[in-house]
Amino acid sequence: MISDSLPKLETSAKGRIWSFDFTICWSVALAYYIGYFMFLPTLPPHLVSIGLSNSEAGLVIGSFAITAAVTRPLIGVLCDRGLAKSVILAGLAMATVAAAGLNWARAVPFLVGLRLLQGGGMSAFTSANGMVVANVIPSSRRGEAMSYYFLPQGVGMAVAPLLGTLLLEGSGFGIVAYSAAAIMTCSVLLATRVSKAASRPAESGPPKTTLFCKSAVQPLIVGFSVYVAWGGLAAYLPIFVYDRQIGSPGTFFTIYAVVLFCSRFFAGRVSDRYGRSAGIYGGAGLMVAALLIIAFGGSMVALSIAAVLLGLGNGLVLPAFLALAVDKAPAEERGQAVSTVAMGTDTGTALGAMLLGPIVDAAGFVAMFIGAAAVVMAGLLVFFVLSKIEGDRVISNCRTCS
Repeated sequence: MISDSLPKLETSAKGRIWSFDFTICWSVALAYYIGYFMFLPTLPPHLVSIGLSNSEAGLVIGSFAITAAVTRPLIGVLCDRGLAKSVILAGLAMATVAAAGLNWARAVPFLVGLRLLQGGGMSAFTSANGMVVANVIPSSRRGEAMSYYFLPQGVGMAVAPLLGTLLLEGSGFGIVAYSAAAIMTCSVLLATRVSKAASRPAESGPPKTTLFCKSAVQPLIVGFSVYVAWGGLAAYLPIFVYDRQIGSPGTFFTIYAVVLFCSRFFAGRVSDRYGRSAGIYGGAGLMVAALLIIAFGGSMVALSIAAVLLGLGNGLVLPAFLALAVDKAPAEERGQAVSTVAMGTDTGTALGAMLLGPIVDAAGFVAMFIGAAAVVMAGLLVFFVLSKIEGDRVISNCRTCS
């Protein structure tokens, strides 16, 4: 049982979002994601440059998601036992060590080990940090707050890949790795300021030992289907663009990141005002449209339109299904709920390239993007059916949340 000597965290249905702990968690996330996304465009060419084959490089890159997905449930249990701050610090420390180590590792087993460590660190940090945020935000503004909370991810995605590329081309991968590690060290120092009160479950209750939060099944399905599509898109869009000679994949991802960043300022309010289903159906629908435009567009203009729709769609759907997971979970199970949903997004991202890749080989890129859109639509269909079966009022009206 969590010690009763800890100060009680006061939250209310109506209150401010930018509390001390929320601001600290937001700042920690910003530093982490800048360091994390510096590896997005730099690690693959580095692995090839040190002698790895394409398949070996793919193994190293993909191994990241294994520990990220597998460790989520256990991390959720630890967070619900009042250990969120310790988990945050441990996760950030793991990510920092792995970032620095990627520069000197050369053998595939060592590289895979570092990526597994990096994935475990990400799993620990994002789950625990998300649980703390869920504890300190007002319930009536949960969707809006979650949207603000994901702003650092958009900033990191917009800024860090360009920064990493400039460092790689100017000074080599070593500077990239050590710079990322230095930035992540700042996140560790900031995380020490998270309060003990924010790290404990919002309400006292018997500690749970289950590794899977049943109340999070619906948002898990949405997150999994959306991120299967994202995993395939991230893996094959650059190849598709170069193959068709229709522009630059960098331009696509820059537009996407900028729109995603801007959407964080308003998209979360949609699910607060109109219900979680509005954000989920609206956001996922925009993502389906974006995938179909990519499949049939065939020009940089079409890619740009698709990037805008994809950014808006992600901006709507992500805070909506994460807020729904928190809405539906008992207060003492919020850590498990966040971890369960994150496990779905991790698994979806990892499986996206593997599930959709054979479609590229067998039927081409157009069929793959159509398949990705179909996965999202299937996830929405399952979500709709489960919503009707359960009759969850919280999905259509978040004002019922406590």
